[in-house]
Amino acid sequence: MTKADGKAYNIPRTDLPLGPLSISAYLKKFVDVEVKLIDFNAEVNALDAVPFDNFEALCRHFFMQAQDFMPDFVGVSSLFSPSFPNFMDCGRMAKEVWPDSLVVGGGNIPTNSYEQIYRDMGCTFFDALCFGEGEKPMLHLLQADDAEAYLAASDSWI
Repeated sequence: MTKADGKAYNIPRTDLPLGPLSISAYLKKFVDVEVKLIDFNAEVNALDAVPFDNFEALCRHFFMQAQDFMPDFVGVSSLFSPSFPNFMDCGRMAKEVWPDSLVVGGGNIPTNSYEQIYRDMGCTFFDALCFGEGEKPMLHLLQADDAEAYLAASDSWI
């Protein structure tokens, strides 16, 4: 897709954030929770031109639009390995915009690259990465009396 600014983007309109949508529906079935979802593919598709120099700036822009929302938890999800830098930018920006929130990551990237994220890159902005499917681990995290203790003890979180 080519935008009015002449830049081409490989963002199919059919890519949906199925993981986050599934987790949101699952959580709402069991707990009273408000979920806000930012689908960056949809956001970029809706723009005539992308006035950002990099993905971090785009991420910051959309997070700042939701800055009044004060989440206890921020989840960042990414499936495809070419999105690795974007996954990291989203996590970094989430912690910058909501420093008091627990920032967690999920999807194929953290499941398969957690050692690179923590050990090799020294990442400090993700408070935890979900290993495998996220519906039940997120539910248990939201239900935990002490979220940090739950994260430390759970096999589902790294």
